[in-house]
Amino acid sequence: MTGNNTASWNPSIDTWYETVKVNYGFNFTTRTALYPTLQNPDAAVPRSWFIVDEIVAHWQRMGVDGFRVDMAHMVPPEFMSWLLARSRARNPDVFWVAEAYDDDPAKVVGGNTLHSLLSSGFDSVYDDGSYDRLKNVYDGGGWANDMADWISGDRILGGLGLRYAENHDEVRLASALDWRFGGSNVGSRTGLAVSAVLWTAGRGPFLLYAGQETGEPAGGIEGFGGNDGRTTIFDYWSMPTFTGWVNDHRYDGAGLSPEQRTMRLNYIDLVRLARLPVFAAGAAWTLADANRTNPSFGRLGDETVSGHWATGHVRVLADAPEGQPRVAVVIANLHPTASMPDFTVRLPDAVWEVLGDAETPLQRRTLWGSLADADVARTTARTEGVPVGTIGPGEAFIFALR
Repeated sequence: MTGNNTASWNPSIDTWYETVKVNYGFNFTTRTALYPTLQNPDAAVPRSWFIVDEIVAHWQRMGVDGFRVDMAHMVPPEFMSWLLARSRARNPDVFWVAEAYDDDPAKVVGGNTLHSLLSSGFDSVYDDGSYDRLKNVYDGGGWANDMADWISGDRILGGLGLRYAENHDEVRLASALDWRFGGSNVGSRTGLAVSAVLWTAGRGPFLLYAGQETGEPAGGIEGFGGNDGRTTIFDYWSMPTFTGWVNDHRYDGAGLSPEQRTMRLNYIDLVRLARLPVFAAGAAWTLADANRTNPSFGRLGDETVSGHWATGHVRVLADAPEGQPRVAVVIANLHPTASMPDFTVRLPDAVWEVLGDAETPLQRRTLWGSLADADVARTTARTEGVPVGTIGPGEAFIFALR
């Protein structure tokens, strides 16, 4: 049987014929479980479970302390719970992340498979919903608010979902095939803003995919995958922009353009920022609800509601360590060509409970981006919003308030 449940002597070109699926004791044709379950706890543990566990144990003995499970929703969660428990008996700090999609008809469980995998013991699962909604702003006519509604609607994924702007299954930000506006790719210009929004939106981990920081476009026909805007997972290939960074193993970026070197440094700063306590452990509020009626929240043309191209959120950690921000605001202009002048941000009421009612001005201090520091009168911030000024096309700002 192939990895995508095809039982055939003559698999098609679109079948995962280069993979063979382990028999975990689940009959996918009858959806019958032949392993210990809540309904049949005395069933024998399949031999295949012990074989896979020994493979994991081998890599743990080699020093590996993190694992990603491909298409985890196609594997019985009972097995994953059993396997993860055994791996943690060997190393309590081992990290497990699941690539999984709740809308795949091949999933084993009938309910929300992402929540089920987290209940099985995974530290994190792919949050494809946030990625899909943000990408749809460019490729499907969606609004940035769609992502905000998704994040606020699933607090479980908000805390444990893995966020990404690129991965091996998705078209690269800089690819000519997707992330388009006005007939051409804009992901190479808006990718940093997209990443800033996704990576700082929750307490879960985030993924920086190899070559993203150098603007890899994945152009050309690399073999089996064809010209699909993805970096190959089937053929021997190299990433031209990443090769420019490696530079014959000097790792000095001498083969990159000045723009690519700047992009890489910006990604490095963003990675460091997203690991601060306020983002790793703080509560999150989207800015959508507080700013839908705010005419200065990035409206363009004749728009009467905010949130088409402007988006953002607030992270709050009231007991942040000394010297660390307690309130951090993330805002982004996702439009690739239009600036947003006189931008202001209205804060949710919950944030004001942390900022307090003192008469002293708020200090707006930039954490990431080209926004200058400023002091803001509290009466102005509460009635009109925190003034930001102009946000350029494809630009994002992250600042602390104190």
